[in-house]
This record gives sequence, structure tokens and C-alpha cells, in this order.
Amino acid sequence: MRIAIIGAGFAGLSAAIALKDHDVTIFEQSDALKPVGAGVLLQPFGLSVLKQFNLNEEIITKGDRIERLFGLTTRNKNILNLQYNKHNPQFFGLGIHRGSLFNALLIKAQQAGTKILTGQKASKIIDGGTKPKIQFSDGTETASFDLLIVANGSRSQFRTLLTGKKFEEEYPWGALWAVFENKGIEKSTLYQRYNSTTQVLGFLPCGQHPESKKPSVSFFWSLRKTAYKSLIATDINEFKKTLLKYEPSFESIQDQIDAWNKFTFATYTDVYMRNWLEGKVLFLGDSAHGMSPQLGLGANMAIYDGWLTGELLKDNDMDKLLQLSKIRYKQNLFYHNISRMMTPFFQSDRKWLGTIRDIAFPMLPKISFLDRLMVETLYGTRDGFFSKRDLIN
Repeated sequence: MRIAIIGAGFAGLSAAIALKDHDVTIFEQSDALKPVGAGVLLQPFGLSVLKQFNLNEEIITKGDRIERLFGLTTRNKNILNLQYNKHNPQFFGLGIHRGSLFNALLIKAQQAGTKILTGQKASKIIDGGTKPKIQFSDGTETASFDLLIVANGSRSQFRTLLTGKKFEEEYPWGALWAVFENKGIEKSTLYQRYNSTTQVLGFLPCGQHPESKKPSVSFFWSLRKTAYKSLIATDINEFKKTLLKYEPSFESIQDQIDAWNKFTFATYTDVYMRNWLEGKVLFLGDSAHGMSPQLGLGANMAIYDGWLTGELLKDNDMDKLLQLSKIRYKQNLFYHNISRMMTPFFQSDRKWLGTIRDIAFPMLPKISFLDRLMVETLYGTRDGFFSKRDLIN
């Protein structure tokens, strides 16, 4: 089959790898193929999918093995201490530079024979119900394809094609992030520091930097969207003093910050769609189910979408694609709801939720069922409060 993919992100590249027996072309709007974003946390579920691409061993050597998620308030009260190996001694997370994961998937897709065209800004999908074509911003069009995969992120303009139930809402909060050389941050811990619900500082060790080859760490600072412009109008040294006041270990990277352009401000869109297929147009990744990064599962689910698409099309039976959103329904709905429920406890103006969090969260692991639920939610293996799925084998 002739298959077009809009977007060379994790979902698009993974789909291209999984569809290696087909004629696949990726259309990417950027002029250069490069990743955008902070470090990525790969969960056991995501690593099991990468194993199907024979990439997990390569990826593991380039990342930092994360053993726990640990969070303290600014008053040094322990809120979170989720140990990956608590319910499975073989499980761990992997912090990795986004560029390292992107490069590995890109090379694998190219080896699979995928054609990748850059500088192609898709503006319209034509004849999506039969033989879809792509129209670009300059008015040119592609030839027709048997299947068109939309994987251009949570802000995809093409969701208007869908007639089924869908929901999208942009979060009022985002995160200021940057990747620095790791000169002292604990490599086995995803670490967070909370000041109520309005300020969260975090470090995700993410292994070898793909360019400098030095150890790297992703830094993030929670911020309301409306506060971004006023923040970058202030003296950056005052901002550094604030961060150092909240977290002493920030000292190990502060000398690498001398201007606001070292940071990028990222915002997030919550997306839910009941069905991902409309005619011959299929939505994958964040374009189908974008969510807050609170659970660290976005990249994992995008890679899974791509792999599963390839599995369903092994027999060239397009009708099987109707099963995709059904197979993913329970897992996607669970994580979508958990993400929406949990985010206000960490990013919102409702400080009273921070008080509830600080009292309740340390008590949850003392209840056996909730302890297992929290850890397995982190793994990426839950389908619901009372159901789960195995890793991909």
C-alpha cells in the first residue's frame, strides 16, 4: 500500500518502521529533521515496544536508568517516592535526551525504506474518505494514497475532519524547560520540588547528549501561560536565586544559565477522540490523545500507536484499522482521565489542592491496592482501576 504520514515525530517515525513492508512517505513541515522538546521518560511499557523494533538495547545505553520518582515540598515533606522495582524487580524507567530517541527512530525508519520530505507544510486533506491527498501551503498537492496517517501533534488542525466524539482543551499551565550538562544531579531519580500547586521544579536525568556526548539533565519549571512574558522580562539572575532557594541542587547547573534563550516554554493540549479513523485518514500519537506530561507517557503511547498500526496492517486489510482505537480505548481513557484528575494537584491556582496532596499522597502507598495502582500506572500497564495489560512481547 502507498501510505503518507504527516509529521516526523515519535508516532510518525514508529508507524513508518512498523509499516516497512509498504511504500511509506513522511511529510514534515520543518526544514530540518530535528526533535523539539525536553528529555523523555520511557516507561517499561514503552521500552517493551522499542524492543519490537530491536532498539531497546541501543536506547538503554544512551539514557539514564530511572529507579524512582521522588518529590518533596519546599518544606522538605516527602510527597512521592514511587520505586519502579517495588512490584517487579526487573522494571525501571529510562530518562533519555529527546534527540537520542528521535535519531534512533529516524535511522530505523530510513533503513526501512521510508521516504522523508522536509519543508512540507500540509494545509488540507483532500478526498480523505477514498484516496486521500495532501495539499500544502503553497497550493501544490500530492498524488493519492491508500492511507493517510496524521501524526502532527496535539495541535493538529486536521481533527476537524472527524465526525465522531472528540474533545480538546489547552491547559492554562505549561513548563519552562531546558537541557543542561549534568554536573551533580542524581542520575537514578526523577526529582521534583513542589511549592503548593503554583510552582514545581524538576530534574529528569536523560543520559548522553547526542551532540556533546556529555551526561545531560532536563530541567523544568511549572508556569502559568499568562505569566511567561512577564517572567522573561525580569533579571534572569533573580530567577536563578528563586530556584536556588527552592532547590539547593540547582547550584550544580546554575552556571550554565546566562540568558532566557537557554529556555523554551512549552504548553500542552488535552485531546480525546473516541475513534481515530475517518475514511482513509488515521490519527496517531498526540493528534489522537494528547495529554498533560504529568504521567510521563506521551512518547510511550505514540510509539505504541505506530507499532500497533503496523501489526494490524500485516495482512493489508484496511478494515482492521477500525480495531485500533478499540484496542487502545481502555488504556487511553484511563490515562487521559488520570492525567486530567492529577494535573490540578501539581499545576493550578487551586492551592487548597496542594494542601490535600501534601496530606493524602504520603498516605496512599500504605494502602496495598493504591500502592500497586500508583506504581503500575507509572509502568504504563494499566487499563483501568481494576484491570491492566501485559508488556508487548
